[in-house]
Formats: sequence, C-alpha cells, structure tokens
Amino acid sequence: MKRKLLVHIGLPKAGSTSIQAMLAEWPAFFERAGVHVAVAGRQAGSHSQLYGDDGEPKHSAWDDLLRELTRCAAPRFVISWEPFAANGRRPGDRPRSSGSCASDIAALAKAADVDVEVVAYVRPQYQYLESLYVEGVKMARQTTSFAAAIEQYLQSPTFDYNWVFKPWRDTFGDRIVIVPLERTRTASGVLGHFLSVVGAVDPALAEVRLRKNPRIGAKHVEVLRLAGAALAALPLDRRARSARLDSLRLRVPALLAADLPFAGLTAAQVASVGERFAASNARFAGEYGIDPDGVLFRQPDDGLARPAIADKTNFSEVERTRLCRLIDSVLGEDVAEAVAASLDVRPQRRPNARRGTSSPPHRTAKRPGALPAWSRQRSAWTAVHAFLAHLTRLHRRARRVCRQARSIRDYPSMVAFLRWLRWELEVRCRRLPCWFARTTAGR
Repeated sequence: MKRKLLVHIGLPKAGSTSIQAMLAEWPAFFERAGVHVAVAGRQAGSHSQLYGDDGEPKHSAWDDLLRELTRCAAPRFVISWEPFAANGRRPGDRPRSSGSCASDIAALAKAADVDVEVVAYVRPQYQYLESLYVEGVKMARQTTSFAAAIEQYLQSPTFDYNWVFKPWRDTFGDRIVIVPLERTRTASGVLGHFLSVVGAVDPALAEVRLRKNPRIGAKHVEVLRLAGAALAALPLDRRARSARLDSLRLRVPALLAADLPFAGLTAAQVASVGERFAASNARFAGEYGIDPDGVLFRQPDDGLARPAIADKTNFSEVERTRLCRLIDSVLGEDVAEAVAASLDVRPQRRPNARRGTSSPPHRTAKRPGALPAWSRQRSAWTAVHAFLAHLTRLHRRARRVCRQARSIRDYPSMVAFLRWLRWELEVRCRRLPCWFARTTAGR
C-alpha cells in the first residue's frame, strides 16, 4: 500500500493544543503503531516552523520534511498546525502574500510519493468566537471589551466554514474529514477520535483527556484585558507585551473567588449567532457528508452559565487590592495605576521604612531602552545554550524510557522510541553548523 500523510489542520480552539501535546508526549507509542510524527518544522508539538512570521514558507524546513518523508520507512506520517486551515493565519493577522497551505502540502505529497488525508475539527461559531477572544486577550492582541469585539470578529470570513475549507476541498476532494466537536459525534473525546483516524487506537488511551488549554474565568479575562490595555500604552512590541502578560497570567486565579468560566454571549446572542450561520452550516454539513439532514451541530448549548458579563466580573474590594499589588510587583507601577483606575481602587503605596512615610514603589518594569540586548534579540550563544538544554532533556528522556523498557522487557517500545529519537537528532542537528556560521558572521 502507498504510504499516507495525515494532516491535522485545526481548527484553532478545537482541541488542537491537546492533540499536539499528545503527539509530542507519546512519540514511542505512535512509532510502535507505525505512525511517525514528523520532526521537521515542529516546535512544541505543532509544525508551526514550516512558515515564518511573514506567512511565507521556510524552504529549509520543507526540504527537511521532504527528506524525512522520503527516507523514513514508516507507513503513516502526521503533521499538525491549526492555522493550516486559515491559510497560515489567524483572525486579525495579515494574509499571506502568495501561495496557500493546501497547495504546499499537495506539492510535498507529490514529491514524497505519499497519499494525503486531511482531518479538521469544528465548533459552533459562538464557542469559537468566545475562545478566540480569550486567546487574543491572553496573547495581548485584544484589549477592547468583549461587547465591542463581537462584530469585529464576526466580520472575519473565518467563521464561514465553507470559505475556510474551500482551498482544501478543491485540492484534496473527498480526502478531507471534518468532525463537529461535540459529545454526540465524538463520544471518546477529541483525542480518542484522533487516535482512531490516525490508526493508533489503544484501549488504554481511548479515554485519555489532556486539558492543555482550559477555558479561564471571566474575572481572569478581565484582569488580563485591563493589564494588556495598560501595557499597550507603553512603547513595547506585541511579543514583549505578551511575554509580560504571560508572567502575570498564572498568578491571577489564586487571588479570585468564585470565578465562573468565561461565557461572554448571552443566550439570546447565542441564538442570534446560530441563526446568522444556519444556512452556511447546513450547506457545509451537506457538502462534506457530515449529516444528510444538513444539521452541523446537534447540541444547542454547551451548558455554561450565561448571565450578563458585568454580573460575572464584580470584583470585591479585597480582590481589587490584591490584584493591583500583584500587577505592581510583576508589571510595574505604570500598569498597576492604570488597572487601579479601571477597577476604581486606590493604588497601593509601599511604606518607606527609613522615613516612616508612604512613598511610591520602586519601578520594577524597565523601559525598552534599558533592557539588555539579549532580551531584545536572542544572540547566537543563547540559541546554542537552548539547543544544548534540549539535548540534555532528550538524553534524560532516553535514559528513562530505556530503563523502563528493560525492566519490563518491552523492547519494541524501546526500539520505537530510539527510531523517533534518531529523527529528532538528525533534523535538529543537520542545519546547526550552517545556522551558527550565519548568525555569528561579522561578530
């Protein structure tokens, strides 16, 4: 039989992070089942390194991927990246200047002489809308209120699934499988269904749940939004704002009480969004063979509490004070004062132990001009250090896997892991000398 390349194309916010975590954490299991998770272009489970920040293909990564598909003897391969479905971009990102992801995959499959099967998961548009907003707030891309962002998001064609998957349908025809993500159709969960599609079903793993990107609370979202808006007023680029906001994100929930999961749309708005896309969803369900009656989503609601968003973000005085103190210590006085004004609480002042009076706190957040060079642009030596740290982690993991396999005489699993490790080292090390010479040129 001809070898097969399975391409998971998302959608974003539809279990993609959990699928990629499973691919990254269980390589030996997939290798033993005859499924090779491609190493070229992969970072943290996702094959996002196949494209650059400008949306253009990285030719070196595609060459590595072609070599891997050609030389590896596995009968099945897997690659995964959720922006594949949206032509390499997310809502709000600028479109790619040329080409499409579907045509790139088709050219790769022809060169490697493999068949392609495409799999994607979709969610009701109202859930997709809420999840994208929360993701934008967490990544410092969205600083407006949810009510103001609703229409902005709905203007994007990304919510019309016919438009999203048309390039893939035109390129691969019936070789694309679309699955609505709801319990009536994926009883074993998204991971169990994905394992069945890949052909690596294991009864012990069928009920596994990897909640790698759970929905955060409404108060949590509001705090991050206010902090992101305050950071936007500082002379920082988006990556710097996202990095600082990420340092705050994990410490906020401990200061909040009774924080309900974020569900910004009311029941009436959920019904309105469903009516808006009813005709599009019916056509989509019929064309892709999902449901003969044209019903794309059978569950009317996700069961979340949906009061008005203002009722879910009423911070107590204690919460406000603690949040401002935390933001002051993590992000600096400027951000804390802006958030304090939004929360209608007086900013905290640390007592001056020497004079016995109150004075403004010392500034903990440095200005961009005062940041060291290595934090603005990663140097070659920092990258080499990260690469060596990655090799150290691989060494520890290999020792642990081999020790466990020898103790129970599970030699096939050890061989499968070493097969995956070979490609991990080969792809990572192949271009290291050329890259190091290029980055150190002129230094």
